[in-house]
Amino acid sequence: MTLKQVVLRYIKELGYYSLYLDYIKYGYRTESLIGAEKFIKGASSDNLFYIAANMAKAYKLSWPYTTFQFSKFIEDWCVPIVEIKKGDTVSAKTLDGKYEFDYKVFEVWFNKMEIETENVCFIKIERISKVNGKKVNFSKGWEFKKDINRLHKHIGIYG
Repeated sequence: MTLKQVVLRYIKELGYYSLYLDYIKYGYRTESLIGAEKFIKGASSDNLFYIAANMAKAYKLSWPYTTFQFSKFIEDWCVPIVEIKKGDTVSAKTLDGKYEFDYKVFEVWFNKMEIETENVCFIKIERISKVNGKKVNFSKGWEFKKDINRLHKHIGIYG
């Protein structure tokens, strides 16, 4: 699943999805709920997270994250299918997708969805096609840590 799908799944698990659609409909002046869903389709995962955090603040809902804690959300609820660590060799495609180059990972920035290479260049994680020679697909490389009891305890439903 994509990271965007994980964010939306989390919102649905909390039971806020219909309120979320309404918030987008009125806050972003879309024509209807269908317009809100089209807005969601075009938005990035971090934008959807920021909108949810702002919605929770506006409606005084239980939401454990601030708008600046997307990396904490990823750490708490997302499981990358493939790990990237400092020192790994990654292959990334050029923006046009024609060529592929190898880089050594210096740092991974999940809050920005980027890696920093040893030669101080930043690459979006979605552009990475191989990690240590193994093919990967980070655009669809996420799983949701689903544990309803933990989720409800996390937002304070059961104490």
